[in-house]
Amino acid sequence: MLEILRSVFWVGSATVFNLLVWVVAGKVMAVMLGPAGVGLYGLLRQLAQNLNVASTFNGSTTLVQGLASRPENQRPAYSRNVAIIFLGLGLTVGIMLTLGASWLGPHLLGKQMPPGLLRWMVLPLVGMSLSAFFLGMLNGYRHLKALVVCQALGPLAALALIYPAALWIRGGGYWAYGLILGVPYVLIGLAAALVSLRQGWFTRSTETEAKSSFGRDSRHFFGLSTALLIGGAATTGLQLFLNTLVVRKLGLAESGQFWVAWSLSMTYVTVLLSSFGAYYLPSLSGARDPETKRTLILSFTRLVLLIMPVLVMLVIILKAQVVRLLFSQDLLPSLKVFRWMLLGDFLKVLSWVWAFPMLAYAEGKTFVILETTTSLVWGFLAWVLFNHFPYIEILGQLFCGVYLFYSIVTLVYLGRRHAIQLPSGDWWGLARGILVITWASALFWQPGRLDPWRITLALVPCIANLWLTAGVKGRRGIWDLLHLRTP
Repeated sequence: MLEILRSVFWVGSATVFNLLVWVVAGKVMAVMLGPAGVGLYGLLRQLAQNLNVASTFNGSTTLVQGLASRPENQRPAYSRNVAIIFLGLGLTVGIMLTLGASWLGPHLLGKQMPPGLLRWMVLPLVGMSLSAFFLGMLNGYRHLKALVVCQALGPLAALALIYPAALWIRGGGYWAYGLILGVPYVLIGLAAALVSLRQGWFTRSTETEAKSSFGRDSRHFFGLSTALLIGGAATTGLQLFLNTLVVRKLGLAESGQFWVAWSLSMTYVTVLLSSFGAYYLPSLSGARDPETKRTLILSFTRLVLLIMPVLVMLVIILKAQVVRLLFSQDLLPSLKVFRWMLLGDFLKVLSWVWAFPMLAYAEGKTFVILETTTSLVWGFLAWVLFNHFPYIEILGQLFCGVYLFYSIVTLVYLGRRHAIQLPSGDWWGLARGILVITWASALFWQPGRLDPWRITLALVPCIANLWLTAGVKGRRGIWDLLHLRTP
C-alpha cells in the first residue's frame, strides 16, 4: 500500500501542477472567447481525441501492457515494431483527414465555420500520436520521473500560446485552435522521445530482431488494441456525439456550458486515474499468481474508497468558485450538469479500477462488449430524451445512471472471472462513501456563498468516513508514509 501511495503522490503531484497551469490558459480562453468560443474549442478537442484513438488504434495501453508483460530482452524489438505500427496508422488517418475535411467540416461544425479548419487538426493528430507512444514507453519502463517532467511541458507551452492564439481567433483566425491543441502534445512527445533514445530502448534491438518478431508483436498489438479501439471510439465518439447534439439543438454557447461541466468532471478525476494508472497497469500486467492479483485489485479499491469521497466532497463545496476561477461567471450555468456528474464520479473511478483487469490480461472481447454496449445505450437514451427535453441537465442525470450500471457490471465481472469478492468492510465503505457524497450534494445543490455551518455539516461525516475506511492498519501506514513516526 505504501509503494502505491508513493507512486500516486508523485504522479498526482505532477498532474496537479499541469492542471494549475491549464487553469490560467482556460481562464484566458473563457474570458476572451466567451461560451461560444469555449464550445468550439471543446468540439475540436473532442474531435482531436477521436482522431488520436483512430491514429494509434488506442494502443498506448497495449504498449504499456506489452512492455510490462515481456522479458527484458524482448522489449526493444516490441517497441520498434509498435513504433512502425503507430507511424503507418498516423499517416493513413492524417491523409484521410486532409482529403475529407471539406466534406466533414459542414457536418460537424456547421456551415458557419470554414471547412479548412479541420485540416489544422492534423497538428494535434501528430502531437497526440507522438506523445501517446513515447509516454507509453516511459510508463512501460517505469521511468516515472521522466514521465512527470515530460508531461509538464505541454501545459507550459499552452500557457505561452493561449493569449496570442485567442487574439488570432477573435480576429477570425480559427486555425489557431490547431496550435493550441497540437503544439503542447508535440513538445511532450519530442521530450519523451529524447529520453527513450538516450536510454537506448530502441538501439538495444537490431533491425533483424525486430523484423523476426514483427508478426507476433503485431498480432498481440492488434489483438488487444482492436478492443481498445472499439472501446475508445465508443467513449470518445459518445462525447463528440453528445456535444454535437447540444450544438445542433441549443447552439455553441450551450455546448460551451456542457463542455465545461464535462471537462471539470474529467479533470479532477484524471488527477486520480493518471496517478493510479502509472502504477496499476504495469503492476497488474506483471502479476502472475491469483493472490497477487487479488491483493492489488482490492488495495486500489480501498484506496478509491478512502480518497474519492473526500475529493468529491471538496469539489461539491467549491464547484461555483472553481467555475469562476477556471473559466468565468458566464459559465456558471454549467453547474446544472456538473452537480449531477459529481454524484456519478465516485462510481466511475471504482468501475475503472474493477474494469482494468480486462486490459491488463488482454480480455479484449469482454472489454469491447462492455464499452460498446454502455456507450450505445447512453447515446441512444441521450438522443431520445434530449429530443423531448432539450436541457443539458438531462445529460448529467444520464451520466449518473450509466456509471451505476457500469460499476455493477464490472463488479460482477470481477466475481465471475477472477473470483474476487469485496470484503464486508469494503461494502460498508462503499455505502458510506455514497452517503457522504449525496449528503454534501444536497447541502450545496444550489451555488451560493460558502456558509460555515454547511461546510461543517459536510466535513464532519466525511472525516468520520475517512477514519473508519482507513482502519487501524491504513491509518498507521499513512502516518508512516508522511514520516510522522518511525515505522
